[in-house]
Amino acid sequence: MSDTDLELLARYGQQNAEDAFTEVVLRHFDLVYAAALRQVRPPQLAEEVAQSIFSDLTRQPGRFAPRRLRGQDETPLVQSMVTSLSSRKNRKRGSTRMDLRATA
Repeated sequence: MSDTDLELLARYGQQNAEDAFTEVVLRHFDLVYAAALRQVRPPQLAEEVAQSIFSDLTRQPGRFAPRRLRGQDETPLVQSMVTSLSSRKNRKRGSTRMDLRATA
């Protein structure tokens, strides 16, 4: 039986196990990329957003520790990634509006 995503992230956070993090990326990159693509449209930007989400995850793997999600399935991991994506989209939209105001 393979480790759950939460177990892999816990192992990465506790032991800096690169193979554990790589497995999480392999499992979820396509899903995160597809969600990013629906939100931001340009494929290059969607790839950057997806990479950034996983990059953020490397800095805070404990954020998804099993103790925080006890009794739940792994859906919160993907939901959290999509929430992060939505926040990025909103920040980008806000900065674009400010840029447009500055040039007006």
